[in-house]
Amino acid sequence: MPIPAFTRSGALPKGLHKCHPDEFYDRYCVSPVNRSAIEEKKGKVVRENMRDVIEEMLSFAAERGSEMIIFGGSFITDEPYPDDIDCIIIVPNEKCIPSKNETFVVSNCKIDAIFITKDKESTIYRMVNLFSRNRFDLEVGLVGVIIDDSEDITDYEDFPEYYNLETHLEDILVYTARHVVTGFQKKSLLVTIHGLNTDADWNYELAPIVSSDNWIFAPFRYGNVKSPLLSDGRKILEKFREWIYDLNSKYKITPSIFAHSYGTIVLGSYLDSFSSNPLVPFNDVILAGSILNSDFDWNSCIQSGSVKRVYNLIAPNDPWVPHIQKIRWLNNHPLYGTAGIAGFNTQEDVAIFQEESVPLFDHSNMLKKDIFEQKVMPFLNTSRII
Repeated sequence: MPIPAFTRSGALPKGLHKCHPDEFYDRYCVSPVNRSAIEEKKGKVVRENMRDVIEEMLSFAAERGSEMIIFGGSFITDEPYPDDIDCIIIVPNEKCIPSKNETFVVSNCKIDAIFITKDKESTIYRMVNLFSRNRFDLEVGLVGVIIDDSEDITDYEDFPEYYNLETHLEDILVYTARHVVTGFQKKSLLVTIHGLNTDADWNYELAPIVSSDNWIFAPFRYGNVKSPLLSDGRKILEKFREWIYDLNSKYKITPSIFAHSYGTIVLGSYLDSFSSNPLVPFNDVILAGSILNSDFDWNSCIQSGSVKRVYNLIAPNDPWVPHIQKIRWLNNHPLYGTAGIAGFNTQEDVAIFQEESVPLFDHSNMLKKDIFEQKVMPFLNTSRII
């Protein structure tokens, strides 16, 4: 059956409406007749330019043995300039799911693709039910584009029978938490701050990992300093203050921070100097080998909006952090402490303030590729979804 006409609300009538690619192109990859309106909508996606993208998506799915892509969202409504494409790609097995985000290059268009294996029927039905309701929780129709009809296509038209309000609300919260294929994504900014007596060579390993995920990478390097106590520490703080302000002004992006060892003191001093409300706020803050006091006031930083989330990597067997107590006794620095081995005392929710203790960690071996790829970047990238 052909794709039905839109309802008065501009959506399809409820149900899963199957079609072949050509019908989908003719219906959804054609721009409005009013060309002047297109000129007034600069920065929006023009539908007639989307055919190549959809063809690439279908080819992408076909290579992985998918029978059908189920489309939802604004792209299958009468919205003339949709901002994104939402779809479910059903594949035969886990090996068909891309291990890393793959990109369709589309100016100003975001593609949210959920990959689900065919054997996980309950998950498929849950996602179909999620797509079948708009932001007003009203039922809308979906389109299933058939890729391979050489065999019997699984019929998911009975998805309303699997609707459950509780699971539906849960799915809204975790939507696209795993597989997000992005055609346009605003760059993010990551600043790293190293510790003492080091050339911070670990930045060379982190740089390509960060850049490949579409982040601007900006290490703050203050030199191989051995004892930045008193006046030297003040100079480093002033240098960081200028550095972070210039970056924020240039790129107009709220930065995230990865701070190691003395770098955590630099960050903590900056926040404390502005009474937890600095001129430049931060998105995510990741701490490793922290020598901040366990009583550092993260609650005020988060509640003021100066920091969105914190992730503290704890090394209980760190041989260097315990010595900070002696240094604190020498210069009476209130921010010095052992949060890198003892953690912080905070009342914030675990979704906002996370700590993870790994006995294998020492002071520096957490600055490795496996930690950057499996812990640091996933934490940073979830901000884009949240």
